[in-house]
Amino acid sequence: MPGGVKQRKLSHPDKEAKALCHLLELISTPSSKQKLTSPKHAFSKVLPASGDTALTSKVESNHNQTQETLELERFSLKYKDQREFSTHPHHKPFVQICIALTKNRLCLQEWLTKASQENILRVLMCLRILLRDSHYQTLFFNTQGTRSLAEYFQRITDEYLLSTVGPYTVDILKEMTNIFQKLTSSVDRCDILVQCEVHMPLVRLLTASDVVVLHCCLYALIGLAQSESPKSQIGELNAVEILLRIIQEYDTISKKLAANLLRLLCSDPKTREYVKLEDGVPILLRSVVFIIYLN
Repeated sequence: MPGGVKQRKLSHPDKEAKALCHLLELISTPSSKQKLTSPKHAFSKVLPASGDTALTSKVESNHNQTQETLELERFSLKYKDQREFSTHPHHKPFVQICIALTKNRLCLQEWLTKASQENILRVLMCLRILLRDSHYQTLFFNTQGTRSLAEYFQRITDEYLLSTVGPYTVDILKEMTNIFQKLTSSVDRCDILVQCEVHMPLVRLLTASDVVVLHCCLYALIGLAQSESPKSQIGELNAVEILLRIIQEYDTISKKLAANLLRLLCSDPKTREYVKLEDGVPILLRSVVFIIYLN
């Protein structure tokens, strides 16, 4: 009995490594060799006759894509509380997975166009978890992940604001804004995010009807506004008018986040003038917001 217990404990790391390698193999498959489909439909196909090789290949592709989505979901559940990956015993496969998710999925327009929203959501969830580690954030920047994420963020923002949303649109927006918030950890990175025009859809989404999207955008903008250059550019995008309306009309958490963002923006002289032009001083006084500096 003791020997059996010991054997199970020793096999666990091998099982974890095997699962990571399996996921890496799946996400390293070129999108051209996959038939991208939603998992819930993947096994609804009628099994082909043994001699129908073309149809057999198609079903196998469906199965492959389903396996990828399932493995991504398992990954996000297993490591949902993990904060550091660079010191993890399986650091090497984690790095490879991060690079593969970025290069083979997020940065491939063909994959983003053909993949289901559910598949894209799973990729973003795994990236968000990995990007808690600053080492992996550097990898993400170096593999051009930021620009690709910004471009897709703009596209999904357009769809959301035009009310052409899918079943996972809100969750996808939440994941992307959370990733952007993590990437605002330094001035240099904030400047790169502004160069990628991330701040523009973030400000547009301040009009979001979903409170979770609104809060995520406010958190991301607060992160960006810690740096001088992004601060002034956010203030020039009609953000002041929207933030004042949030402070007047929205829920308590939204008001606090909007007031915090406006406080940061008001260190820029132009933004202070915008606040005055929008009759913001009476609004702020009525809302008992004393953290805005207009002098």
